Amino acid sequence: MKKIKLLLLTLMVAQSAYAYEYDEKDVYHILVSGTLGYAGESLLHSSQSLNDFEKVVYGAIPGIALGAIKEYGDDKYSDDGDMVLNVIGALSGSYLSNYLNNEYFFSVESKKSTKSTKVLVGYNF
Repeated sequence: MKKIKLLLLTLMVAQSAYAYEYDEKDVYHILVSGTLGYAGESLLHSSQSLNDFEKVVYGAIPGIALGAIKEYGDDKYSDDGDMVLNVIGALSGSYLSNYLNNEYFFSVESKKSTKSTKVLVGYNF
């Protein structure tokens, strides 16, 4: 089910990128808000009181909010396309973070007494 959601989300982003005439600055909107969405969901992921949908939505809020503040502060007239790209990027980054955090496990342990570092990688089947 999650793979189907990820595929639909990818198709939605690809379709809107194809239909929207963008310049190179628009790519930065998606990348920055996607990074903020990824970080926001990663911080919320360990919360036991939220379900996955809430983690994705709440994790995307920093990217959407900072994008809205940036668009509000722009000196030039900006269209709604920039804000749409901010929302798409933040939700995509947040969803990707949730998917990876649910499926994969990464951990780094370092012991100074034995001067060793252990990297653990796991996958949930």
